[in-house]
Formats: sequence, structure tokens, C-alpha cells
Amino acid sequence: MIAIWLAGLVRRRPGTLAGVAVGVAVAVALLAALGSFLAGSKATMTSRAVHGIAVDWQVEVQRGADPAAVLSATRSAPGVRTALPVTFAPVSSFGATVDGATQTTGAGVVLGLPDNYATTFPGELRTLSGSGGGALLAQQTASNLHAVPGSSVTVSRPGLPPLTERVAGVTDLPQANSLFQKVGAAPQSQPIAPPDNVLLLPADEFARAFPPSSDGAGGVTTQIHVARSHALTPDPAAAFTQVTAAAHNLEAQLTGGGLVGDNLGAALDAARGDALYAQVLFLFLGTPGAALAALLTATVAGTGQVRRRREQALLRARGATPRALLALAAVEAVAIGLTGAVAGLAGAALLGKAAFGSAWFGASPGRAAPWLAVAVLAGLGVAAATVLLPARRSLRATVAAGRATVGRTRSPMWTRYGLDLILLAAAALVVKATSGVNYALVLAPEGVTSISVNYWAFLGPALFWIGSGLLIWRITNLALNRGRPLVARLLRPLAGPLAGTAASTLRRQRPLIARAVVLTALAVAFATSTAVFNATYRTQAEVDARLTNGADVTVTEPPGAPVPPSAAAQLQVVPGVARAEPLQHRFAYVGADLQDL
Repeated sequence: MIAIWLAGLVRRRPGTLAGVAVGVAVAVALLAALGSFLAGSKATMTSRAVHGIAVDWQVEVQRGADPAAVLSATRSAPGVRTALPVTFAPVSSFGATVDGATQTTGAGVVLGLPDNYATTFPGELRTLSGSGGGALLAQQTASNLHAVPGSSVTVSRPGLPPLTERVAGVTDLPQANSLFQKVGAAPQSQPIAPPDNVLLLPADEFARAFPPSSDGAGGVTTQIHVARSHALTPDPAAAFTQVTAAAHNLEAQLTGGGLVGDNLGAALDAARGDALYAQVLFLFLGTPGAALAALLTATVAGTGQVRRRREQALLRARGATPRALLALAAVEAVAIGLTGAVAGLAGAALLGKAAFGSAWFGASPGRAAPWLAVAVLAGLGVAAATVLLPARRSLRATVAAGRATVGRTRSPMWTRYGLDLILLAAAALVVKATSGVNYALVLAPEGVTSISVNYWAFLGPALFWIGSGLLIWRITNLALNRGRPLVARLLRPLAGPLAGTAASTLRRQRPLIARAVVLTALAVAFATSTAVFNATYRTQAEVDARLTNGADVTVTEPPGAPVPPSAAAQLQVVPGVARAEPLQHRFAYVGADLQDL
């Protein structure tokens, strides 16, 4: 019976079924595309946040604890790939005599680094001139002392005689803020800036220069620098929870012997803020589109309401029970939902392939699968709401009652209470309240960027959308009802002597026409707002890229790698590249200062 019923539907009502399936497919495609893009974006945020960290953890050995025991416990912690000890010692000053002039700095810091530190943590040091081994001066320190590779620097040690070191090279510390952080302190308690005067020594030279007996108040401290496995959950929020839980677990195992400076967790914390922003965009770009598709589907399905009542009456006359009629409607809803879901997933895959070169917008199939499942369930829900629920309501009425319902043209109750005007007034009040507080999505308190989402800022546009839709319905209904003579005159060039009859027909069908006008207006508004957002977002992204990178895209060779002369020419032929310019970055002394060229 079910197969016969479905075959009859396909033969007798192919247009209505196709229209409902297309509406379901649009909703599924929109949710699947945006959900897959969100999953891929989250994974990209996580990988980029992890990639930018040179030292994942800095475990600071507490006073009285054994550094060797802390190092052993850290290396045995789950997820730790490697760990190296780094020692810090404050000094009173640095001094150097260059070309007969003596320069002296203020207080500074001397670091003791293992021999393989630069290769283990390649992002922490960058050699500017001279050798990468031996005694290294930080760039600013070299500028303050007018020192170059080969110069002799005198280090004033508290409680010890001065120490003289021969400079082997000048280095840059790209992540000095995290390197010299105050481990365990709140963000607002961190140093305003890293020290300007820094000398880096090999670990054995540091041990001779600062023997353990010199350790006292404000003396030598030891940190264990850790590189962790970056096999993390793609979601930044879940990865943040995973990393911070591991850091707390290590601190508990150390039982007060060490504090963990979680650089990786801090980067993931910022990334999860970006992921929250992406979720907000998904919510307020995807939800209106899916809702609009559902309303369109309901309108298309509603056109066959009279025919459905007649079919139900005929089946009841032949002995069909209400339960059997509901079962047939459920089968119809499932068939339409599955057809629309398959078409929607195919459409989303084609769109992703065309726009991103990937069927699921850069996300792996495993990451996109949950969103695809949600999209399919939403499609089935739309089919059930537009097919099954109307069929259930029709069963509660007789054929005569159904015909009476068709002829009823009374306006909905909300028009008598002015719900549309109330919503528009509320939208104006909310917009005025939220726009008068200088709200900004991205904040920078004390130079630390953070994200703050004020969800009240989205309430005004949401109320405006709903109120505008209801107001359009009211205006269309009034125009077709009380403006019948005007409608007849407007139709006369097309309908001729039948203009009055056509106007009367429109007046009788004004609820259906009003719904169509509202859907058309909302569809145009949604497409326009999305197009404007896409254009402005793309332009702002290009501006941000040029401000941050100096160009739309930068291709950087690793330090020390030979740059082929034809590198720019090779990039020039890449599809989409309008122009490629080579740029060399060097450091040189300009007067007494070491500057970038």
C-alpha cells in the first residue's frame, strides 16, 4: 500500500513534491555548508594557534625543589615530546668598550641554554649576525653597548667579581614576552615589557659563571621548557580544556615543586574566542537562511492543502483509519526529507568544491560528519513540519469544515493587537540602547586583545526582521482587501474586462498572496544583507592581511636556506597571483643603533 501511495504521489503531484524537496534541500545545503565551514575554521584556528608557539610550557622550579627531579617528572608527563632546562640569573649591568668609548647598561638578565636549545625550539631564537653558538647578545643589548660579534662584554654579577664574555653573535628573541613572563602570575601582573639587556650563554659557561652557592634571594632560577605533542582536538575550546587539564595534572604531580606557564593554553584561549565569534556568525547567518527555506517549503506544501483534504476524505470513505492516514503522511514526509537531504548534501559538496577546492569547505569528513547529520535531521524536521503536521491537522476536520476554512479570509489575531508595530518599536529601543554604549566586539584592555560578545546587540536586528515581515503582511493584506478598486485599475492593462474579477480573486486569496510577498521580501533582504556582509568582510580581511603581512600573502624562506633567484618569478605564475616582489630582511648599524633594513 505504501509503495502504491508513493508511486501515485510521484505521478499525480510531481510539482508539489519537487517544490517541497527543493525547499528541504536548500535548508540542508545551507546548514551543511556553514557547519562544515565552521568545523574547518575551528581546526584551522587550532593548528595556527599551536604553530605560533615556540615553547609550549615553561615549568618554573620553585625554591627548595630539585631541578633534576622536576625535569624528570616533566619529561615523563603524558604528551611531552621533549623538555630542556633553562637557567635565569639577574645581573646589575652590562658594559663594553668599543672604539675607545665605554657604554654601560642598566640591570639585565643572563640565560643559560643547552647546546641543542635553538634546534629544539626554533622559534625562540633568530640569529642576526655572527655565530649561533657561544655568548649571544640580544639585539637591543647590542645596540645599547654598540657591540658587534667579537666585542668583549663585562657582566656585573651581584656578590661576585665582574665576568668578561666575548660576543659570538647577535640574536633576536621573537617571543621575549613569554620567555620572560612571570610564571603563575595573573595577566595584569605580568611585566609591561621584557628586559632590554639580555645575554645568552651555553649551559656549561653559565654554570661556571653562576655557581649554585650564589643562589639566594633574587638569584638563579631554573625553568623547564617543554615541547608537547600537538595532536589536539580540532575544536579550540576542547583543545584548551585538554591542555590546561594536562598542565594542572603536572602541577599536582610536582606537589609544589614547579609552576606551569601554559603558553599553549594561552594561545588556544585566544583561539577559542575567535571560534566563539565564528559560531556567532554561523548562528546569525545560517539560522535566518534555514528559517526562510523552511517557510518557503511550508508555503509550497500549503498549496496542496485542499487536495490533501479531498484525498483523506476519499480514503476515509474507503475505510482508512486515522492512524493509517498519518502513516501515509509520515512516509511522504520521510521520502521528501531524504530526497531533499541527499540533494542538499550534494549541493553543499559542489559549492565547497567550487569555492574551496574541498567538498566540505576544508574540513575533514570526520569533522564535517556531525554537522552533516545535524543538517539531515533539520531537513527531516522541515519535511515533518510541512507535510506531517498539516496532514494531522486536516484529520481533525471534516470535508465541510475544510471547505469553510478555505473560504475564510479573516485576518490573524496579531493584526488587531499591532504585534508588528510593537516589535518594530522594541527593535528601535534595543538598537538605541546597545549602540549608545560604545560596544566593540574586539577589545584591547591594557594592550591585551580579547573578545566580548554582547548578544543584546543581535536582539534589535532580530526583532526588526520579524516586525518587518509582519508589517509587510499587514500592508499587503490591506492593499488587496480595501484597495480592490485600485488593484482592478492596475490590472486593467493586463486583464482587460476581467480586471474586476481578477481583483476579487486576489482579494479572496490575499492570505496566500501576503505570505508569498513576505517570503519574497525576506529572501531579497537576506540575500542583500549576506552579500553586503561577504563583500565588506572580504575587503576587511584583505586590509588586515596587508597590514599584518605587508601583502596579501607572504612566503618566507627558513633562516639560512638559500633563496633561488627565480623565486619571485616562480610565484608570479601561480594562478591568482597578480604580482610577486622579492624582499630581503637584514640588520645593520645606523649610527649607534641596530636597525632593520
